[in-house]
Amino acid sequence: MAGRPTLTRAVALAGIVIGGALLCSVAVLATSPTDSSQRELGHGAVAATSLLVVVWELAAVGVAIARWRESTMGFRVVLALNSAIVFLLAMTLLGWI
Repeated sequence: MAGRPTLTRAVALAGIVIGGALLCSVAVLATSPTDSSQRELGHGAVAATSLLVVVWELAAVGVAIARWRESTMGFRVVLALNSAIVFLLAMTLLGWI
C-alpha cells in the first residue's frame, strides 16, 4: 500500500514536467523568427513533446483506472489538464482547429 501514493505522485510529477516542456517548446516556436534554426528547433521540440504527452496520457489513464481511490487531487488535476492538451492535439491533427 505504501508504494501506491508514490506511483501516482511520480506520474503526476512527470505530467507536470511534460506539460511544462510542451508549453515551453510552443513558446520558443512562437517567438522565433521565420527561417531560423531556432524555429526548426521549436518545430522539433513541439513534435517530440506532443508525442510524450500522448504516451504519458496513456500511462496515466492506466494508473487512474487501476488506482482511482488512492490517487490524490493533484494527480487528477494534472490528468485533466493533460487530457485537455491531448484533446486539442487530436483536434489539430484531424484538422478541426
